[in-house]
Amino acid sequence: MMSYLIRALFFALPLVGLTACGESGAADSGQLSGYGVAGPSALCSSGQLWTQGNQESPVMKPGGDCISCHRSYNEGPLYAVAGTVMGAFDDQDDCAGVQAVTVQITGADGVVTTLLTNAAGNFSSHAVIATPFTAKVIGSDGSERAMMTPQTQTNCMTCHTAQGANGAPGRIVAP
Repeated sequence: MMSYLIRALFFALPLVGLTACGESGAADSGQLSGYGVAGPSALCSSGQLWTQGNQESPVMKPGGDCISCHRSYNEGPLYAVAGTVMGAFDDQDDCAGVQAVTVQITGADGVVTTLLTNAAGNFSSHAVIATPFTAKVIGSDGSERAMMTPQTQTNCMTCHTAQGANGAPGRIVAP
């Protein structure tokens, strides 16, 4: 009987997080439920790793490609701009980022969109950004880190991966 239960759990547990990408619509309480301690092999400056797969939450899958995932599953909010502010340039996907960092995006038309990162470091907006745009992150102490080159890609995680792509140094990092 015990062997049957163990086998049933072994096969059922991986299916728990297989819901589509998206948000539950629940308010972000600032608590990182769904996170576990990053193991010794995880490169994660916060020490916290998302463990719930595609379980819907505003704090889900930091560092992941929110825009492409939401579009491919055709579920959840369809963002115009999205990303994650991390603690280190080489933090891996699913590593909790930095909360309460301001992300300021200035469109080619001069319109400034100001976003605040949630408990996982995630930020997003439905506001259309005129390209090319510039962006900077502002810490709670007022310190800033700005992108040096105007961009046309509003899917921040296309370039801001743990390894960096298309000239990005790695993750978007808090100042």
